Amino acid sequence: MLIRFVREVYHAQNRTLTLYVVPLMADLYGEFAEELGDSSEDLGDLRAPEGLINFAASKYGDLNASSLEVISGKDTLSVLPFPAFDTEVGSTPAQPGLMPGVTVDLSSSPLVSVESSEAQKQQAVLQVAKSQLGVPYIWGHSEDTGHQGFDHSSFVQFVYRRALGYRFSRIAREQAARVGRPVTVSEMRAGDLLIFSGGSHVGLYAGDDRMISQGGGRGHIGYLRVGPGSYWRRRLTAVKRMF
Repeated sequence: MLIRFVREVYHAQNRTLTLYVVPLMADLYGEFAEELGDSSEDLGDLRAPEGLINFAASKYGDLNASSLEVISGKDTLSVLPFPAFDTEVGSTPAQPGLMPGVTVDLSSSPLVSVESSEAQKQQAVLQVAKSQLGVPYIWGHSEDTGHQGFDHSSFVQFVYRRALGYRFSRIAREQAARVGRPVTVSEMRAGDLLIFSGGSHVGLYAGDDRMISQGGGRGHIGYLRVGPGSYWRRRLTAVKRMF
């Protein structure tokens, strides 16, 4: 069931974060896209609980919550444990030829291999990212799981898997803390993973002071400026080298 997030309330006494939602009378984005408008970024899916957790963690990652409940009217639609994410920034031991926090997904058929050149990897990452331009924002969805749409962190996970065969966490705050090797903004190059506000948003650097990102106010995958003085540059908290 597709849902629309309305508001969130944290109950400190029992450490529960409640998501109040409205069920949507359609299971396909195309059936209600025109009504919702192109900029909607508040859609989720009860069939994709990891997306509900990612939504909550992206907005309220610092809460000491132990459970997540989803409520519509007087009905409780779902209750989920809210995991303690490993968001302490540190150095995760890397496998040979890979960056920290990354393993190889042996079930994937990537465009290039781990042994490919840097230029080939950059081209592959950008090729996959560009192929998804215009795809709508739905929390918890990913083409890899057979669902139309992506959220911001499932998009970057999908791109690196399809391009390079990578496997890593799809939770944005864990991507921010544990995935990739940090480099300075001055070293930023195409194919890098960009982290904003500690993991509230993520994207892929495309070169020429632009990134390809899911959402960011657009409601779909597209280009956003990350050059000096731009909205997103001011919120850029980490650049991660992925190959």
